[in-house]
Amino acid sequence: MIPPELTPVLCRYLDTPSLVALYQTCRSWRQVLSERDFKQVLQHDRPWIQLQNSTKCCWKKCALEAVGAERRSRDPTSSLESFKRSFLHYSFPVRQDVALPDDFYVLCKQPLLGTQITFCDSGFVHVGTGGQGVFVSLSQSQSEQGPTGISVLGNRVASPYGISMEVGPDLEMAIHSSTPEVLATAVVIMDEPFDGREVDGMYLYVKYSDSPSEEPDAVIFSEFPSGYDSEPTVYTVGGCVFVQTEVDGQIHTQVVRHGELELLDVSGSKNVGLVCYDASYWVVDSCCWSNNKSSCSPVCQDPLYPQFAVFYDNYGFRSHVVDLKNRLTMNLRHETKGETVAIPGISNGQLEVYTFSKAYLEGRMERNEYVDFTRTLNNTPATCEKKL
Repeated sequence: MIPPELTPVLCRYLDTPSLVALYQTCRSWRQVLSERDFKQVLQHDRPWIQLQNSTKCCWKKCALEAVGAERRSRDPTSSLESFKRSFLHYSFPVRQDVALPDDFYVLCKQPLLGTQITFCDSGFVHVGTGGQGVFVSLSQSQSEQGPTGISVLGNRVASPYGISMEVGPDLEMAIHSSTPEVLATAVVIMDEPFDGREVDGMYLYVKYSDSPSEEPDAVIFSEFPSGYDSEPTVYTVGGCVFVQTEVDGQIHTQVVRHGELELLDVSGSKNVGLVCYDASYWVVDSCCWSNNKSSCSPVCQDPLYPQFAVFYDNYGFRSHVVDLKNRLTMNLRHETKGETVAIPGISNGQLEVYTFSKAYLEGRMERNEYVDFTRTLNNTPATCEKKL
């Protein structure tokens, strides 16, 4: 039996099944292996298992459950249909045409590329035909909040959670994602010299919250395979970093593990997203609960309340809100019918959905801004379905 102070060295060479097998060997090993050891192994071997994203009370139980599920031949990447069937349709409390309370936290407000609507805790910003963003206050205080996203100054990238790092020189084609535990930046390169040839790929910079310097904790180069169709999408959940890339019409999902990108899943569906909770991850079609296959759109999991995820339409309006912990989903399109804006969020510790009618929004906007905004709203899938 080794002394407890040496178990971290041993755990560098163990994966999760090996650690669990060692723990179950005898009473002596059960006494010497600590929570620190289970956390160390899980964070390197199964980074999608996060204690704050789990129904388990400790890292040891997370490891035991993960290995037990594998022994029972359960697939942690359960299919889309199985994922959908496990949810109940539910209606969270709805408040219509009522100002957002000052303690309101808007779920999943990270800006999405290419959308015309972005949200903050006090309202939203609409980018109209002129390309300029117009802030619409919906809060009781009527004050516009500062930026809630990732900021870039020179080569320095900083998250809203206090994590920052110095990255490569060219951030023109950079993709960012962050949580309170990790900051990830993918810098896309095109026709760059590499090993004597020109390649397309990306440099992935990763910085964890418990690292003191501003040097990245990992810098990973990944060459795009032949047949790649689009730039990658970066997801961060807890302390885990996922990357999705479309290759020959299929979505390749990778995870940062042991300082490298490893392939987890290949999906035949286009426009898929990723959500992660309770030791499992799901590669999901972003029309997950929609019958309209033309309305594929992003999915975003909240960094502070990871039990909740929001599905969007292509304009940035929310289509569904999902409670991953309790397996509940609410169709916001049915609630709004294309005539209102739905904003799910947390107030007084509870999930509530605030909806705002066109008449209410008209009183909060200048006339030309309102006309421009309704033009966007009238083109959403919910409105188009209603017209049909």
